[in-house]
Amino acid sequence: MSKPVFDFLAANQVFYLATLEGNQPRVRPFGFNLVENNRLYFITGGSKNVARQLHANPRFELSTANAKGEWLRLAATAVFDTTPELLEKAFQHMPPLRERYGKPDSPKVEMFYASQVVATLEDMNGRKDVYNF
Repeated sequence: MSKPVFDFLAANQVFYLATLEGNQPRVRPFGFNLVENNRLYFITGGSKNVARQLHANPRFELSTANAKGEWLRLAATAVFDTTPELLEKAFQHMPPLRERYGKPDSPKVEMFYASQVVATLEDMNGRKDVYNF
């Protein structure tokens, strides 16, 4: 369990997720994450470039920061998981997903969790805490 990482993401809900398209990095804002069974899940549209990029190369990084000068960098491998019960929890966790994607079993939805995670919480004073999960 990496409660400090999960808590930091919960407190700083807009984060930036980076993938690769060929050799070109692609970064975009994300706002959804869900912690379930000690895994950190994300959701995106199945037709979006991010889904296509993660299927081609599942390695990604994300980063976010707060106003106190603390930041998180997380490197992981995406593992896609679209079990119906999990998708229903995601839609309950963030009700606007229904407006965007319809039903949880819609083919428009891609859900993945972070595997082989190395997360670093740092601050301007030199603190650096590393979490592997």
